[in-house]
Amino acid sequence: MATKNELDKSKVRKETTAKFFFDMAKLTFAALVLGVAASLLNREIEDKIPSMANYLFAMGFIGTVAFAMIGYRILK
Repeated sequence: MATKNELDKSKVRKETTAKFFFDMAKLTFAALVLGVAASLLNREIEDKIPSMANYLFAMGFIGTVAFAMIGYRILK
C-alpha cells in the first residue's frame, strides 16, 4: 500500500504535468492564434489573406484545444 508521502508526490507530479499542458495551450494560443489575428488586422482590406495565415490560425486553434484537453485528462 502506498504511503501518504508517495501519494502526495504522485498528486504533485500530476498537477505539475497538467499545469505544463495548460501553459502550453496558453502559449500556443498567444503565439499562433493571436499572432496571426494581429497580422491580419494590420493588412489592407483589399489584400488577399495568405493560405499560410489560415493554416497557422487553424493549427494554433487545434493545438490550443489539444493541449487543454491533455491537461484536463491528466487532472481527471
